[in-house]
Amino acid sequence: MDLCSPEEPDWRYVAGRLHIWSLWKEITVSRGYQYGYYARTVQTKVLSGEYDRRILIYTDAELEIANTWINSDWDADYDYAGAVLLTKRYLLANELPQEAFLTCALLIASVETPDNRLTWAKQFYEAIARRQISLATPILANLRIPNGSLASCLDLPEFLEMQTENGDGRRKAYDVFPQLVVSDEFMRRVAADEEWTLVDPYEVRTRLGIELAIVWGEEFERAYLQQRSHPILLHL
Repeated sequence: MDLCSPEEPDWRYVAGRLHIWSLWKEITVSRGYQYGYYARTVQTKVLSGEYDRRILIYTDAELEIANTWINSDWDADYDYAGAVLLTKRYLLANELPQEAFLTCALLIASVETPDNRLTWAKQFYEAIARRQISLATPILANLRIPNGSLASCLDLPEFLEMQTENGDGRRKAYDVFPQLVVSDEFMRRVAADEEWTLVDPYEVRTRLGIELAIVWGEEFERAYLQQRSHPILLHL
C-alpha cells in the first residue's frame, strides 16, 4: 500500500488482489480445495453448525447447478480496504467470498416456488457478487448462520411506524402487531443515564463463544457484562 498515491490509485487494487490470493491459498491448505465444490462446502458447514439447515431445501443436484454460477474473477474486484473488510468481518472460517454470496442468494430465493427458486437465486447471486446491489450488514453477515439476527439499525423507525396512518403505504402492515424487545439492563442504564456498550456479535461469538441472538433475560445480562470486560470487543 505504500505505492498507492492520488496519482497512482490503482495500486490499492493490486494490494486487494494480493490479499484475496492469500486467502485462496490459506483456504486451499486448510480445507484441501478452493472453488468448484460448493455442495461439499454446504454439507460440511451444515454439519458443523455454521450454515443454517434451511439451505438444505436445495437438492445436491441444485447445489451443483449453483456451483457453476460461481465466478472467482469477481473476487478480484475489491481494493485493499474492501478485501480486508470482506474477509475479516463477513466471511466464516474456511469460506470464500463467492460461496458466502451464493449461499445468501440461495437463502433469499428459498421462499420462491421450487420451479423458480434457482432462476431467482442466480439473479440474486450475480447482482450481489457483481456489487450491483449491496446487502445490509446483518443479512450478509447473519443470513446463512443458524438463528442469525437480520435486524439492521438504518430499519427500526420504519418498523415502529408499520401501523401509522401517515407515510408510504407500501411500508405499512396493519394486520400485524409490531413490537421491539429491549433488555431490562438497557432500560436500567437509560434510567441511570449510563453508557450502553455496542459490540459486534460476530466478534462476541468468535472470541467468547456466545451467540447473542439466542440469549435473553438473565443469561443476556451475564453475557453483556462478560463482553464489557473485554475492551477489544467494545464499540462505544
